[in-house]
Amino acid sequence: MEKDFLKKLISIESISGNENKIIEYIKNFFERNKIRANIDSVGNIIAEIGSGSNCLIFSSHVDTVPDFLKVQEKNGKIFGRGAVDDKSTTAAMILSFLKFKESNLNKRIKYIGIVEEEISLKGMQPFISEKIKADAAIFGEPTNNMVSIAYKGRLLYEVSLINLKGPQHPANISDYENPILLTFQIWNEIEKFFSDNYRGKTPFFSVIPNLTVINTNNNSNIIPDKCNFSIDIRIPPSISLEELNQKITVIFKKYKESYPINIKFKLLSKIPGYRIDKNEKIVKISQEAVKSILDVEPKLIRKTGTNFMNIFGEILGIPTVSIGPGNPKLEHTKEESIDIQEYEKAIKIFEKIIELYLTS
Repeated sequence: MEKDFLKKLISIESISGNENKIIEYIKNFFERNKIRANIDSVGNIIAEIGSGSNCLIFSSHVDTVPDFLKVQEKNGKIFGRGAVDDKSTTAAMILSFLKFKESNLNKRIKYIGIVEEEISLKGMQPFISEKIKADAAIFGEPTNNMVSIAYKGRLLYEVSLINLKGPQHPANISDYENPILLTFQIWNEIEKFFSDNYRGKTPFFSVIPNLTVINTNNNSNIIPDKCNFSIDIRIPPSISLEELNQKITVIFKKYKESYPINIKFKLLSKIPGYRIDKNEKIVKISQEAVKSILDVEPKLIRKTGTNFMNIFGEILGIPTVSIGPGNPKLEHTKEESIDIQEYEKAIKIFEKIIELYLTS
């Protein structure tokens, strides 16, 4: 049943913004198993077992990046879009609830399946607005079933350069400011600034900017009048987002004031980094669960990505770790796949975490 359930989730296309089918399927699955569930105002699925004021949250995201990949099973693995990010974790969390559905629990265990994690904060907004409370949270992401205690923060900028003279012929550019060339000039300055001032001892402790999008929508025989680009910056938990945003804004404003070109810049995403104290109860419980099921000393790891663990932990103040099956290097690739045994062990790890939380 465990394998078939995961295959079904992967087979339901749920690219960000189009998660209705998978949300309905998960809701129906919970209800068939006599677990109360509902869909909130933005489309998240929320299920709960137990009662009382104490609460442990399990959460994962149900959306994927494009493109959909056909589900296949071979060599002990299941291939398909979302197999690693994040449907194997989603399936494992949901199935872990079944063991306790008829128990008279004096604490609440909540599952939250979040929409649009890949593209926006839409799925987290209701929880930020209502300032959701819990004793602790597990946010599911691929960690090879190890315990992640830290993720980097993120600033995402969208920048637009427009030369009001309009597009030009390549032969007539003696006094024309090419938006593409200026884009690279701005990018090179930003990259050098962070390399000179924010290079840490490892990638986790460094500020790492990336130029992720450049778009002119133009023909090859025309010098464009417009260039749009995006910069994605990953930031260690120890560094202030406000401080960095101010410094980046200074760079943008310098170019805006120095060149005869219209420059607009917008901060699209601002997620702080997060690191949980390794002595927190949820860290100890998670380590004990992993050790019990895998019979290894669980590593406490730091991830260079960013996820909603940061929001649960840093913004909402809920002690949070991240655990999930799968190799994160396979996320978003054409080879995305999950080892079936690793997935099945994740179910047992989540069951063990629930057991330990209930008796703590």
